[in-house]
Amino acid sequence: MKFVLYISALFLGFAAANREESLAVLEDMKNLQPAYKNYLDYTVNLVANAKLNSSTVIVNFHDDIIRTKEQYLKAAIAIESYLLTQLNSQGPGVDTNCLDNLRIKVTPEMNLRGRHFTTCIVAVDDDLTKEIDKVYHQLQLDGPSWTDSTSTMLSWGRIFLRIQQI
Repeated sequence: MKFVLYISALFLGFAAANREESLAVLEDMKNLQPAYKNYLDYTVNLVANAKLNSSTVIVNFHDDIIRTKEQYLKAAIAIESYLLTQLNSQGPGVDTNCLDNLRIKVTPEMNLRGRHFTTCIVAVDDDLTKEIDKVYHQLQLDGPSWTDSTSTMLSWGRIFLRIQQI
């Protein structure tokens, strides 16, 4: 009987010491909270700044596209105007059926060139959007994953049984 009491007392002493370690871990975790908050704030600010910078890149790209398209359109309109001026300035001896046929082809040709240019711009913009989406995906911060590690560490099984892992 004394042996059982001795073993019970030893076990209770060990359990009590283990519980003190658990409380010490919680105290350490409470002391780490300000640093943990600073880390989270730093990470959120870093991601927010990266997103702001990426939006600046997107806006600058669209500005460049608009300027390029404007230059292209001005050049195309000037060429169309020059071509129509040449067609309309021909003397009376030129075959009018041929000139009418050329005039009729100018508008569809301009439309075709404009469609080709627009298709090219849309393809470039789609590719940029895909790349930006990849960047935004990489910059995503998953809030629950921040707290999962803390809640997993503080699970009752670990806090009592696997204190050293915490």
